[in-house]
Amino acid sequence: MTTPFLTSLFRKVFFTVLFAVLIGPVTSFGASGAKPVLSCRADNDLYRVLVANGIDCDRYDNATAAVNAAEEGAGVLVLADDYPRKTTSVDAAVFAKAAGKKLRMYIEFPTSLPGTDVGKPRRTQLERAVVASDAFGKILPKMRLLVIHDCHFVETTAADPLVVLAKVAGYDTAAYGLEGTTSYPLLFEHPGGKLLVSTTKLSQFVTARYAPKDAFVAIWKKVLQWLQPNGDTPKLDWTPIVRPTYGRDTKLPADAARDAVIRGIDWHSKAGMLIHPAWKNKYADLRKQGIVDPKNPVGPMPDPKWPAGDGSLGLLEGYNTRVGFDGSQQIRWWLRTDSIGESALAFALRAKLDGDKRSGKIAKNLLDWVYFGSKLFHTDPTKANYGLIDWAPDSTVHYGDNDIKIILSCIGTSALQGNDRWNEVLVKNIMANFRTTGPLGFRGGSLDDSLLLQDGWQHYWNTPTVHLAPHYEAWLWASYLWLYDKTKDPLLLDRTRDAIGRMMTAYPDGWTWTNGIQQERGRMLLT
Repeated sequence: MTTPFLTSLFRKVFFTVLFAVLIGPVTSFGASGAKPVLSCRADNDLYRVLVANGIDCDRYDNATAAVNAAEEGAGVLVLADDYPRKTTSVDAAVFAKAAGKKLRMYIEFPTSLPGTDVGKPRRTQLERAVVASDAFGKILPKMRLLVIHDCHFVETTAADPLVVLAKVAGYDTAAYGLEGTTSYPLLFEHPGGKLLVSTTKLSQFVTARYAPKDAFVAIWKKVLQWLQPNGDTPKLDWTPIVRPTYGRDTKLPADAARDAVIRGIDWHSKAGMLIHPAWKNKYADLRKQGIVDPKNPVGPMPDPKWPAGDGSLGLLEGYNTRVGFDGSQQIRWWLRTDSIGESALAFALRAKLDGDKRSGKIAKNLLDWVYFGSKLFHTDPTKANYGLIDWAPDSTVHYGDNDIKIILSCIGTSALQGNDRWNEVLVKNIMANFRTTGPLGFRGGSLDDSLLLQDGWQHYWNTPTVHLAPHYEAWLWASYLWLYDKTKDPLLLDRTRDAIGRMMTAYPDGWTWTNGIQQERGRMLLT
């Protein structure tokens, strides 16, 4: 059900434009003019980039035809057309014929290799691609990390791989190296000679959004040089589908930040995140059909033809972070109240920035949905959950760090719009969290609704909880101090001040981290 990130029409337009921009005199990088020969479909990224860069090459639909057609000593690339559904199968006779013609061959995602055991395909979980060799030179140093989205690979062994898969720490580089870490070869030279193997599909680097670009330029130059060692170094360039607006060294225009804010907020409408009455039933239908799991609600992208709503029916959470092997991304079909609350303030700020009335209306409607329309804000004063907000329609857990995002957004949006329509629900929301905060000023993270209703709010008010986790506690404290400033109720100040003191006395070794010490410190700063 995943909608491809790059539609077939867009692919055609993209590569047509790329060809028009880059094409120049047709060149050959092979020895004695021997052209590289590819076994792949016509829409393969590598083939299209080679053609767009004016590199003379031939393409055939299968490995047998490619090897038969290749001149003696030429380079042949057998690419993984059916990745990841099916590995690339090449008959032993084809390998033998290639050896007889002294061809140098690159193969990816192979079913089998001459004299080498090859396992069944598997999918990476936490492994990342790591440069394991100095073969690429300074432009791609050893331990550099590469992004191969949703990598599927076949497991095999290699003595000196150029690139491996491994579970490593680091952002641009593997910070602690590969020693003592299990790794799997991703790109290596076969010991039999004249065969370069990729255990995954490297040739879909444009469509699948492999990154960074300069790394894959270096990799493909290395592969092409290996195929024709006596040839000239080919020039390769392409335009990544997802890329920054400005280059690293570009001087930003004066309105760059303002423009980024406007484009960022307007994306919600263009991407179909705002639910519209015409397709509001999709949220429930996808769950009923089993397409979306309520516990991990990822699903297809909204149809580009669907109209964008005005915030009165809420807002989908956004893109799932995992990028698929084909470059696609799924949407999180979740009406999370914290995400919707935060988005209200974002729309309000965008409206303040340039007077956009639609954004201002959406901001108001989103907050109205949370507090008045969603039925997730509890309004029965006889119940212990009075004033709290459910995390989402599929969840009855009360997270303090959920409510505070709505509270802060409500404070900001009210001020920006000069609107007091949420004053009463805002105070109820803050006080609902405060009355489930213990005498030492700690709330203790999340509260299960059934237990809260069973035990009563007084149980939490009187339990001397200590929870040294700024992620869950700190921003709520900020709201208590904000309300103290308005009411001068000493309980709001005293409990909060005592809790901050305990938290800072325990800093840093006594803290419980959720997303790293830097984020925990950042949350304490607001308090």
